[in-house]
Amino acid sequence: MFNRNRKMFRLISILLCTLVVLSQYSVMASDLSIEFKEIVLQDALQCYFDSRCVLNADQIISALDGIAEPGLINDELKRFDAVEDESVSAITNSYVLVSCSFYDDEGIAIVTENISYSVSDSTHNDTITHNITFGYTSDFSSFLILSDGYFEPLLEFKSCSYVSSSSVTNSMNSRTTTVDDGVSLTGDYAYDIVQVAVAELGYLEKDEATDNLDDKTADAGWGNYTKYGRWYGWNGDSWCSIFVAWCANQAGISTSVIPKNRYGRVREKKAFFIDENDEDNDLYYESFSQGGTYIPKIGDLFFTLNAATGQNHIGIVRSVSENEFITIEGNKQNQVLSRTMSFTDNMLVGFASPAYTTAESAHDYQCIDHSSSLAHTCKNCGKEATATLSCSHEGTKHQSICSLCNDTISAPYRLVYDATNHWKQCTICDNENWDIVLHALRPVNGGEYYVCRMCNYDSRVIVINKLPILIPSPLEGA
Repeated sequence: MFNRNRKMFRLISILLCTLVVLSQYSVMASDLSIEFKEIVLQDALQCYFDSRCVLNADQIISALDGIAEPGLINDELKRFDAVEDESVSAITNSYVLVSCSFYDDEGIAIVTENISYSVSDSTHNDTITHNITFGYTSDFSSFLILSDGYFEPLLEFKSCSYVSSSSVTNSMNSRTTTVDDGVSLTGDYAYDIVQVAVAELGYLEKDEATDNLDDKTADAGWGNYTKYGRWYGWNGDSWCSIFVAWCANQAGISTSVIPKNRYGRVREKKAFFIDENDEDNDLYYESFSQGGTYIPKIGDLFFTLNAATGQNHIGIVRSVSENEFITIEGNKQNQVLSRTMSFTDNMLVGFASPAYTTAESAHDYQCIDHSSSLAHTCKNCGKEATATLSCSHEGTKHQSICSLCNDTISAPYRLVYDATNHWKQCTICDNENWDIVLHALRPVNGGEYYVCRMCNYDSRVIVINKLPILIPSPLEGA
């Protein structure tokens, strides 16, 4: 059974030990030994798994206070209701820490729990696998269990962070998926941003700004230096939000749809999608754990919160199933990876659904030179596009309007001729019969035949011909 005094004594002891070590050596978490980190982790796990044997709701809250994130405590109280429903009279357990990994301010532990229930006059045994996420401050003085994904068969209880084994397998496989960096863009921005991000799976951050920033795996380290930060102009710092902005840029998405904030902060990007004055224009939706009901779509952005540090995180929704979604995210475990998350995960705080449908019109295109090309470039994001022309005319005066920058230019035309005259024909609307003039003939071979100096009419040819398109010069509005 759970001994609360013993638990509190152990917790206080280990925290005091931690403070003593840190005060003497002033080290950061990255400098602490794995053995030391595991001591702190093991003690928190012991308190957490002890609480799972408690058959009193108030004691569960007391046991987990300061050890587990509030959302996780609420989840364990729901489990307690399931324990009562099954008339469990006693629980004993033990656990084994199978593996753990420590990253910038977050870690992952795989734990196997051997649990025994007393139900009526019988005993039931189970082995449960826990996928635990924990957070800690840079000096390791604050430690918190953030989420626990598991399924408990006897109680038929799924934790809020639980994802099915098939989903875990699929997301693990997707971590090693390789896609050609030459992604073909379709113009479907929600699809394109996902494909751009998929092509980056497996990219590892570097310790410093080396010559190998473009290499996915070379010079791997912990320094937050990436090719995404180099492009952004803000390197050596947290880069999950920078990664999203980079993917949006590569997909040709305007900064008016997914912003490029000054310092690449998640909270700034999140605030961009919230319209406090008009809910109809609000593109941010709270997650299930925050009381929301929104189901994300492919290409949406998701936001999580590390309650131990207050650190925000952002990623891209890759695919969606009934109760889960698969992510693509940068600066997760110091790399670009894909994983599966439950809609109810208590670390998940919300989603943003960018206004992709208006992305094309949101670009601010500027022409390069209408006289030589219809190519345009958005001054915000650098997206390139080719314009189309629509014709407007008053009487015989024809003009074309550029579909991207709305400049008005003289309509491109071709010359059409017969044996006597030539005239202009608009290449946009095919309207003709304006500027009809007589041929300006010049003799050839001593007057053997005549050719028009303007349209190259040849008196030996009696059929009507159309010449190649001519663009007037100089152009109006170019």
